[in-house]
Amino acid sequence: MKPNLYALLVGVSNYQRPVAKLPGCANDLKRMQEYLETEKTDFQGVHIRTLLDKESTKDNIVKGFQEHLGQAREGDVTYFYFTGHGTQEAADPEIWRYESDKKLECLVCYDSVEEDSNIYRFLADKELRWLINELWQKTKSHLVTVFDCCHSGENTRNVHVGNQVPEVEEKRLVARFGGAAFPKRAWSDFVFAKDIKPDDLKAKPMYEVIPEGRHVQLAACRNDESAYEVAGEGVFTKNLLDVLRRSRGAVTYFDMRSRIKNFIKNQYMQTPQIYVQGGDLSLGFTTFLGKSTEGRPLYGNVVKNKDMGWILDMGALHGISKRGEEITVETEKGEKLAASVVRVFPDHTSIRFETADEPKAEKAAELKGYVKDFRSAPIKVFLDAGDKLKKEATKLQKELEPIGNLYVTDKEYEADYCVVIEKEGINGFTNRITYPGEEKYYHDKKKVKHIRPLVMPATSLDDSHPEKVTASHLKHIAQWEYVKNLNNPNTFLFRSGFPLEVGMKLQGKDGKWKEVPLQNEQWEPTLLEQHNGSLAALTTVRLRNAYTKKLYVSVLSLSLNFEVYPNFLNPPGYGLNPGEEKIIDTIYTPQGEFPLSLSCEPEIEAFNLPYSPAWLLFIASTQEDVDVTTLELPALPGPLTDRTRFIGAARGEQDANANDWITRLVALKIQVPK
Repeated sequence: MKPNLYALLVGVSNYQRPVAKLPGCANDLKRMQEYLETEKTDFQGVHIRTLLDKESTKDNIVKGFQEHLGQAREGDVTYFYFTGHGTQEAADPEIWRYESDKKLECLVCYDSVEEDSNIYRFLADKELRWLINELWQKTKSHLVTVFDCCHSGENTRNVHVGNQVPEVEEKRLVARFGGAAFPKRAWSDFVFAKDIKPDDLKAKPMYEVIPEGRHVQLAACRNDESAYEVAGEGVFTKNLLDVLRRSRGAVTYFDMRSRIKNFIKNQYMQTPQIYVQGGDLSLGFTTFLGKSTEGRPLYGNVVKNKDMGWILDMGALHGISKRGEEITVETEKGEKLAASVVRVFPDHTSIRFETADEPKAEKAAELKGYVKDFRSAPIKVFLDAGDKLKKEATKLQKELEPIGNLYVTDKEYEADYCVVIEKEGINGFTNRITYPGEEKYYHDKKKVKHIRPLVMPATSLDDSHPEKVTASHLKHIAQWEYVKNLNNPNTFLFRSGFPLEVGMKLQGKDGKWKEVPLQNEQWEPTLLEQHNGSLAALTTVRLRNAYTKKLYVSVLSLSLNFEVYPNFLNPPGYGLNPGEEKIIDTIYTPQGEFPLSLSCEPEIEAFNLPYSPAWLLFIASTQEDVDVTTLELPALPGPLTDRTRFIGAARGEQDANANDWITRLVALKIQVPK
């Protein structure tokens, strides 16, 4: 059965004085409504409620969430769209402890500001968070929010573009008394005042008091930018609808972000944002309004930018090299076009089509670019097989030969990884991926020597093609090694060293937090035995911008099971001003937000290992729209987990240019008490 779509569309063009009018918002609202009405064939029913101008009061928006969108049921789609002004108000630092700029980002409703009145009725980001979680908990719907206003990525931006270009209107409201933000409000003015006490937020983390409801958020700009309208159209809404129509809606959220960003880039100082909130990253790889699901894209989007020409939305950070690589570009109809690399930037690549193929690219509604050996590090593999299993070793070697950056060596001491091929049962055999040399073994508690598999072994008794499973695991490991060794050999702004101060604290048995010393780029925290007998420890990671300019920071964790996880920060590319500090005490997972903690894999105890290895990769960039979520890799099935399958893909250089980036890898040697 098809789902129902419940949409709440809010637009404010004719604000009451003294708020500046935004003529384009009414047009944006109408166009968005027209688009949704064309999507009726994908839904059992399309139920749209619009609030325009005088109808767009704060109370009506809240009721729209609770009464109109609240009609949805599990499996349905709920959609909230707002076009109008955004602003900021002062945040009480005792209550909103984690607002580094001491401001709340807000939507400006029709009745938010009245002339000759000091009463303000903004809809703050924390109120939206509360409404969204309330809606998610009630409906379990596929929830999408779109904000075409300033302060919408978390919410603001520069006024000078709007001042210099007459036809450009800025969707930003500045406090009329000359301050950067409106004054803080009384607690009773928050929509959740009756349900939440301020003391709760003073004592507990945000995710416990106001959890994030699972949803996708599309925003017109970053939290330090403005959104604009030109000639009666919102720049973001116009490009969003253009992408949706050209792709007939069959575009994933992450693809959409890239395409819209590159349409707008270098025209206006706004950078569209798309976040997956509430931890379920798989939502980002579903199509708009949840109409269908695609697999995780192992490609880059190709678009034509007004000033830069054809670009691929992957760059040096994502493993693209300028070494004369050819790129295969595929149209939405499956037609293959030939292109080559012109120049590589940190987060995108300039490409050139063959003369005969450029007209075809111009006519295409959608272009995807595939790069050979994308995002993988070269690794050498030694195949350890006895005389009776040479046939199986030869079969595996042939499977590995076409895979770029995987090389088979006949010298074990040269190898990065080893595949031990052993008999299993009467006529079967098993491929075990492990380390070479003595590292391939572990000793059990009786001092007996065993092979230590790094991932779930592929066996002919369970797998019809164990060589393909093993090859796929090694390909994934090559990707993981690429991320682990990611660096910029041509950094020019950061030659004096990594521009971020990093630190780690661990909570002891007494409840007090103690600094973990950083020595030789390694932390050695010790786990504590919990009430249930498990080993774990609460921890925090501190980041401080010690550079003279604003930096965009990402943190990735790499695990024993070859997982890369990029969601310690929300958004993953987090802006830090000079001297600003960020404490990471929360991790975002598909199950929600949880305190940041350390633990160890079951293999540590099973293989009698003294510590659990892990790594944190810190990335600092001057470029604001670098996307590290494409580096994410799921964990490979561990030796002690249920059998699963994974097929992965993917190294990089970079040209020197106005922006720069640098990485720092810190090892975690997590000590396991005896």
